[in-house]
Amino acid sequence: MLGDMMHRALFAEGVVMLGWLEPSCGVGMSDLGQRQAPRRHYSSCSGCEQPAIRTGHVTIAMVPGVPRRGKKEVSAMGTMTVDFTGEVALVTGAAGGMGRAIALAFAHAGANVVMGDIDAAGGHETERLVAATGAAGVFVPTDVSDADQVRALVATAIDRFGALHNAVNAAAIENETVALHECDDDQFDRMQDINVRGLFLCTKHEITAMLDNDPGDDGRGRIVNIASTNSFRPQPNQPAYTTSKHAAVGLTRSAAID
Repeated sequence: MLGDMMHRALFAEGVVMLGWLEPSCGVGMSDLGQRQAPRRHYSSCSGCEQPAIRTGHVTIAMVPGVPRRGKKEVSAMGTMTVDFTGEVALVTGAAGGMGRAIALAFAHAGANVVMGDIDAAGGHETERLVAATGAAGVFVPTDVSDADQVRALVATAIDRFGALHNAVNAAAIENETVALHECDDDQFDRMQDINVRGLFLCTKHEITAMLDNDPGDDGRGRIVNIASTNSFRPQPNQPAYTTSKHAAVGLTRSAAID
């Protein structure tokens, strides 16, 4: 259901999906409560040709990045009704683009939305747009590479709305056009700080919060990590970004089987 909502939200923003990782082609699930050895199911994604892992109840998903402009299409899944009424969703990278579209999709589906981004002006604008839908939402300025700020972001969901059920980690940077031998050391480190350390911190603290939820038919919670086509098909002159997005896939799969 979460995947379908994000799929339709991005189409609504004029985005063409290049390789959507659905439960049959790239979603890892893990029952965070039992801590038992997961049962694994491997399948192949026709879009990315990568193995998928399916285990238990808390969903950890990888979603390739997509362009922000493109032809609008109607998904066959668009006929489904998505209802997150009463649930709490956290979205990083919510100040614009994909993150804003996902935050608004949650709002339209009835969720209470917690938004994080380092761009305060853009984040507050998303907060305004969420409020305009009639949903409850709060923006928290957040540098995802800072552990204390990530803790505060997740704590806001608990303190303001009582729980955390859904999280989409969309915060990332991509600002390089050089070959590896020309890559600046500080630029490389900054890319890993945001795209890898940030993803690690967010996923870690989101899982911790979700472990306090009661297990049900849908499990304790759902986490979606935004990866990239570079996670599977590296592009030229993007060594730091490609490294970070390969790491995003590894981290997500590791979380899925724990």
